[in-house]
Amino acid sequence: MTHRVAILDIGSNSLKCLVAEPDGHGGLRAVMEATEETRISEGIGRHPPRLAPASIERGVLAVHRLWVKCQEMAPLLRSRIVATSAVRSAVNGHLFTDAVRARTGCEVEVLTGEEEAQAIALGVRTDPLIGPLRDFTVFDLGGGSMEIIEFAENRVHRHTSLPLGGVRLSEFFFTDCRQPIPTEEQRALLAHVRHALDHCGVPLRPPIVGCSGGLAILRGHYSRSNAEGRPAFTRERLLQLSERVCSLDMAARIRDCGLPEPRADIFPAALLVFRVLLEMTGTEEILHSTHNLRYGLAAKELEDEASDTDSASVFQL
Repeated sequence: MTHRVAILDIGSNSLKCLVAEPDGHGGLRAVMEATEETRISEGIGRHPPRLAPASIERGVLAVHRLWVKCQEMAPLLRSRIVATSAVRSAVNGHLFTDAVRARTGCEVEVLTGEEEAQAIALGVRTDPLIGPLRDFTVFDLGGGSMEIIEFAENRVHRHTSLPLGGVRLSEFFFTDCRQPIPTEEQRALLAHVRHALDHCGVPLRPPIVGCSGGLAILRGHYSRSNAEGRPAFTRERLLQLSERVCSLDMAARIRDCGLPEPRADIFPAALLVFRVLLEMTGTEEILHSTHNLRYGLAAKELEDEASDTDSASVFQL
């Protein structure tokens, strides 16, 4: 029988689904992946954080479409729908999960920050390009939060989840993120992120590995392979891009920098966060992995299935 699992990850900016199975060599193979940009996190920068009715409706429809795609990859031994920072922090997050249940008949698991960080850590370890690293730091910058995970001797040492997502920061610090970002607003955001990272309790140990959606969008145009053959973004390239994007309005970011319209408004905040990470680690590049939360959850489900059938587990972190 095919050991196949489905994960639907309801992120702050996008919804992603993954159907995966063991690859026969101790890892997993992605059978199907799909993404929908929905920005359900619109409004979480307010006090208190609240999901907008239009965002809830848009997100629920996208969940249903992706869930149908997953079911088309049957037989599925295990399936999960999970939500992260936007739903977790919103005072009306239950309206979203209730609506998903009514539409799909499935429960949504709202992950804690710790559960999210652990799943991201396991997911990165399924990436064969990152696997050989032993001492490093992983970050996953989403719309609502940023997870920081320190690896020491190839194992998770410390981790945390911080309210530093691109949507949250944009709504809080920028008067109008569709226009050029004033220098004083950039400085305020940079200072806030530095302070949060400096007091988060997790040291930033180089090298740093990013598995955020923002880096995935930039990968085709702005990344390169480093000496070890790993996808990487250099400090010089990211600083240049940050200065340029912050100086442009949204239309110019799309036209001149090739940024996708659904993300062009929050890219200034994301790039400023990347700047702080490079600055605080003193490193010259950010490595990139596409294996984040959904890969970690898929690996865990396959591990649990292997345990249930008395097979050897191959997904230990």
